Amino acid sequence: MGTTFGVKIPGRDDLVEIAKRTGKGHFGVHFQWLNPLGELLDNEVKLIPLDNTAQGIHNVGQVKHHIICQREYDKLHERFRFSLIING
Repeated sequence: MGTTFGVKIPGRDDLVEIAKRTGKGHFGVHFQWLNPLGELLDNEVKLIPLDNTAQGIHNVGQVKHHIICQREYDKLHERFRFSLIING
């Protein structure tokens, strides 16, 4: 199960889906932008959980942080995996 996060458009009743958090079983969680403009929003923009609880995520900066950490983890994981292949 995951959570879809949205932001409220000022002056309107609309909510725009901006990011998604999904579980990866025993391997933690995965975050992704549903709208590429999410990266351009200010870190303090409040997120609204649309289909589940917030699960500790309350603003855009927290999503950015998780996505940056994911990218770094993936790079390190790939280097380590490649090192094991080369070095046996």
